[in-house]
Amino acid sequence: MQKVLFFLFFISSYLFGQIIPCDHLEDVLKHAKSNTLIIFDLDNTLICPAQMLGSNEWFEYQVQKNKQNGHSSEMATKKTLQEWLQVITQTSVTTVE
Repeated sequence: MQKVLFFLFFISSYLFGQIIPCDHLEDVLKHAKSNTLIIFDLDNTLICPAQMLGSNEWFEYQVQKNKQNGHSSEMATKKTLQEWLQVITQTSVTTVE
């Protein structure tokens, strides 16, 4: 266990990260070098639902609607997450750009 922790500490001392928000995918190229690792958030960054059903906006709306129907914040989120999981298995996605 100590060897693993030492290895992780050793490796992490050579790594650094930076979050750079970009409005367009091609803007990423301005910051990338040959040894750059780029990690994307998928939803609403690279792909999004082909319709509003299942989108982030829909999710937030459903949470608020469930709260108005008397559910606690935690229960409203849990209920909406269950609905969202059913929706995303049936919906099509499209690229953002």
